[in-house]
Amino acid sequence: MYGRGTGTGSNSSDPNATAATSSTARSRSKNAAGNRSDIGWKHGNDVQGNAKKVKCNYCSKIVSGGISRFKHHLAGTREDCEPCASVPDEVKVVMMKVIAEIKETSKKKRRLVSIKKEEEDIQSEGANCKKEESINRTIATA
Repeated sequence: MYGRGTGTGSNSSDPNATAATSSTARSRSKNAAGNRSDIGWKHGNDVQGNAKKVKCNYCSKIVSGGISRFKHHLAGTREDCEPCASVPDEVKVVMMKVIAEIKETSKKKRRLVSIKKEEEDIQSEGANCKKEESINRTIATA
């Protein structure tokens, strides 16, 4: 079971023993129903408690696809949704900056993952070379 333990190594069978600590141990998503800290939620509301559908406060259009697509709606990028015709210019500029920051962060993460994978490949190749050297020495001495 994931997310139920206290991290103490205890294997208690009492479900109430871990329930109190597991709810505080887990951090809630910034888009969870009671924790809408994403900037996009200041400009739209979820439809029927479904965070995948957001109603625009400016044009009343319902955007399917979540808060990320809704931010594109406000920024007017035409990326997977129709741009908002009624959004104030200052909100549009803020959303464009937010989207640009998210894309830059995503690029950095991909670069880091790529570098880490290359390092693992190099380490793996080094280990394979050592194994081959050991096998060659064993064969040579035999």
